[in-house]
Amino acid sequence: MDAPLYRPALAWEAPVEVPQRLSTRETSLGEFVATPFAKQILESEVPGFEGLIGNPMLAPHLGNMSPRMFVQFGMFKAEALDKVDAKLAAYYASHGAPK
Repeated sequence: MDAPLYRPALAWEAPVEVPQRLSTRETSLGEFVATPFAKQILESEVPGFEGLIGNPMLAPHLGNMSPRMFVQFGMFKAEALDKVDAKLAAYYASHGAPK
């Protein structure tokens, strides 16, 4: 059986990342660490969180798992993450939506 022949694409556009509001449910922990204001908020509610996620075995998962996913492993408390979400909402209320 021969493979089908496809015409070449007429044009290719690089994907564009759409800014979105961060949350402890939808945003990866890696993105929290890479975003300065979010990292500061997380550090204010979970002091020393970088020590908790500093294990090299966790590194591959930081881009795939949200902070809420780590609650089941005892790394974060749900109450602290609720406070983080409240502070993020206050940040967006005072600074506007992400651009």
